Amino acid sequence: MDNKDFLTVTDYKRHAIEHIEKPFLDFLQLGSGANISVNANENAYSQYRIRPRCLRNVMTRDLSVTVFGQTFPMPIGLSPTARQKRWTSEGEVSTVKAAAASNTLMILSGASSVLLEDVAAAAPAGAILWMQMFFYQDRSITEDLVRRAEKSGYRAIVVSVDAPGVAEGKLRYENRRNQYNEPIPMINYVRYEHLGEGTDDASDLSWSDVDWIVSLTKLPVILKGIVTAEDAILAANHGAKGVLVSNHGGRQLDSVPATLEALPEIVEAVGDRIEVFLDGGVRSGTDVFKGLALGAKMVFVGRPICWGLFKNGEEGAKAVIELLRKELDVVMAFSGCSSLKEITKSHVKLAADYYR
Repeated sequence: MDNKDFLTVTDYKRHAIEHIEKPFLDFLQLGSGANISVNANENAYSQYRIRPRCLRNVMTRDLSVTVFGQTFPMPIGLSPTARQKRWTSEGEVSTVKAAAASNTLMILSGASSVLLEDVAAAAPAGAILWMQMFFYQDRSITEDLVRRAEKSGYRAIVVSVDAPGVAEGKLRYENRRNQYNEPIPMINYVRYEHLGEGTDDASDLSWSDVDWIVSLTKLPVILKGIVTAEDAILAANHGAKGVLVSNHGGRQLDSVPATLEALPEIVEAVGDRIEVFLDGGVRSGTDVFKGLALGAKMVFVGRPICWGLFKNGEEGAKAVIELLRKELDVVMAFSGCSSLKEITKSHVKLAADYYR
């Protein structure tokens, strides 16, 4: 495909599918079980119709959003995806440069292929980084990662809470069939390898662990992997400043709801108490619009950035971000919205409701 053919995020996906070796492609594209949740994440967006408003002044449009006191020019951020040197030689350094060029934020995966300190050091002035991590059996590892993130200038801690170590990866059948052997180390954890099992994701987690990590830092703590109103309420009660509605890209428990399906109940439960973010299945500016209409403060993308990195490193990731921004801008204009605050749940409706 020539560059002129890369007009949508799906074009980058198609290129990745055609050129990435099967074991790596399966690792990137597939999830757990029968991939019901992987497919549902994308398909959920097609179940909603946009209800555009006409004859409104949309000659200028403001896509900016303010999160934890920081204003971004668009409500699109980068989700944490592990070991990005799979897709481009500079890995996460390419990604942070792409994010900075678009003035948006990047959540760095704790399982990155570049040290969190080196990613921060490579980030252009003004770049905003959040740090993703898990809880570990040896709590000193978790605490040390928090301190390293603070020292390096990260602005928030994102804790994945949907990955109990006892179950991690057990239902990713295609990876097992491929006998997938990861060639890229999780470089942030090399210094802890002498601790052995202490580096495993903890499997005896409770909400007291959230209390503990909130008490460790003055940075806002966001819980990633929340898909029910009940857990969102508990997150708010235990001091989290936000939740990222996410099902780990469908890579953990299969048959959990698509994140867009889970979003409304979470917004209704805690949207006036903490920030609610969304990732999973976002492939266009139209998808971003629908997520915002259903109450997400900001929408994050993961796999699309990997497709962009694979195509053309930093420039590919930048192109994907810019495609999403431009599409959202156009969708807002057609929908009669000149700013994000004008996007409301009245702008979307389930397709099935039109036939009742």
